[in-house]
Amino acid sequence: MANTLVYLGEIGTGKIYKVGKVGFDSGAVATFDPNSTPFTGTLKTERMSPAGEDALVRFRRVVLRALKTGAWTVKFTVWVDDTQTQTYDNTLADSPLQDQTITVSSAATDDGTLKEVIIEADIDAVGTFIQVQLEIDSDDITGIFFPESIETHVQVIREAVSRATAESA
Repeated sequence: MANTLVYLGEIGTGKIYKVGKVGFDSGAVATFDPNSTPFTGTLKTERMSPAGEDALVRFRRVVLRALKTGAWTVKFTVWVDDTQTQTYDNTLADSPLQDQTITVSSAATDDGTLKEVIIEADIDAVGTFIQVQLEIDSDDITGIFFPESIETHVQVIREAVSRATAESA
């Protein structure tokens, strides 16, 4: 049985894909397959405009729902209007802005049964559209990790308005 499994589903077809090697993966226990290398699953969404193409939105949070067993670690990178979100580095005296990446982890504290987990990444950015990238390293997962959906929590500042076309003007 494989040590690390990452699954992805295809919308509208009911197909589920296993990401990584077929069979054993070195994952957290390299003795199963010593000649293999852990893999990184990188998933990036298309541009999402939750209030329309011309709207102005405050993006507050990105939420990932996933089915999982065992321990896992997920890294979020978020772009709003093609600019990576930023945060202040309060460990330095001048607190400079730096590109934001959010890493969320969970230890294997459950009984090994498949459960849903809700993973939240707080951001604060204003724009029209958002893209979210997830990175999942196989050696950071000790069971199954199956991303279900990504949603954004937003506050609409200005809604999109329909524009008159040449024929209707």
